[in-house]
Amino acid sequence: MRSIAAVTTVIFCLLAGASSHAGYTYTTLDHPNATDTYLYGIDGNNIVGWYSDASGDHSFKFDGSNFIPLDNPGGTSTHLHGIDGDNIVGSYIDSSGIRHGTLYDGNTWHHRSSSTFQNDLYGIDGAANMVGYSRLNGTAVHTQGTLYDGSQWTNFNYPGATSTTLHGVNGANKVGAYTDGSGGIHGVFHDGSTWTTLDHPSATANTFLFGIDGDLMVGGYGDSSGEHGLLYDHSNSSWETLDVDVPGATNTFIHGIDGANMVGFYTDSSGDFHGFTATVSVPFANPSPEPSTLLLALFGLAVVPRKRRR
Repeated sequence: MRSIAAVTTVIFCLLAGASSHAGYTYTTLDHPNATDTYLYGIDGNNIVGWYSDASGDHSFKFDGSNFIPLDNPGGTSTHLHGIDGDNIVGSYIDSSGIRHGTLYDGNTWHHRSSSTFQNDLYGIDGAANMVGYSRLNGTAVHTQGTLYDGSQWTNFNYPGATSTTLHGVNGANKVGAYTDGSGGIHGVFHDGSTWTTLDHPSATANTFLFGIDGDLMVGGYGDSSGEHGLLYDHSNSSWETLDVDVPGATNTFIHGIDGANMVGFYTDSSGDFHGFTATVSVPFANPSPEPSTLLLALFGLAVVPRKRRR
C-alpha cells in the first residue's frame, strides 16, 4: 500500500498536469517514485506502463487511483506495454540479459517467447491475440513482427523490409512499423491479408503506428523539429498531429488508445520523460481542416533520447 505522501503526489500530478486544447484534455501522470514515466496501454480505467528510478526499470498498472507494481519475478527489469481486461503483455530481461515476452493474466505470469534470443510483446486483444517482435541475431536489423494466437507463433514481415515490428492489434487488424532498405521507418497496417503503408504527410524522418481501436490509430512521426504524436482515422484517411501542450514539453509519443482515451509520454526541456493521458471531446471523424486546428497540442523503435525504450 502506498504512503499518504505518495498518494498526495499522484493527486497533485493529476490536478496540476491537466490542461485542454481544441477539443482534447491532457493530464500528466507520473509514477511518484519515477525519474521517467512511460505509459503504453489503456483499457477502460486501467493503464499499464513502466518507470525508471535509481534501481532500474519497474512496471505497473494504474487503476485510476493507485499505482500497482507488476514486476515479473523472473526478471531483472520488466516493461509492460498492452492491456485487455485482466490480461497484460510486455517483456522481462532475465539474469543473462535475454529479453522474453510475458503475459500476466491477473494472477499468474506466463512465458510467451517465440525465440531463444530476444522477444517482446506490445499489443493484446482478447486472451490469446498478441503481437510484438522477435529478434534472432541480437541487432536492430532482421527484427520480425510476430503474432501469437494462444498456441502458435506466426511471423508478419512487410515485403522487402529489413525489420518489422507489430505494436497494436484489434481483431484481425494489426499496426506497427517497418524499416526499408535505405533505413527509413514507415507506419504499417495489416488487415489480415493485405499490407498498407501509412506515413504521416508531414513526416520527414519516420512514422510509427503504436495502437489501434476500430478505425482509429495512434503513433508518432518525426520531422526537423522533433517527434510528434499522431492520430489517424482509417475510415476517412484523416491525419492529425497531437503534441502535448504543457510548458517545456518537447517530443511527444502516443502509444495506446481505447475509444476516446489515449496514453503516451513526452519529454521536457531537461530530457526527462513524463506519462500523460488524453481524452478527445469532439469526434475526430469531423476534424477542422484549418492548419491551426490540425496542429493541436497533445501528445518510439527509432533513435530517440537514450532513456527511452520503444
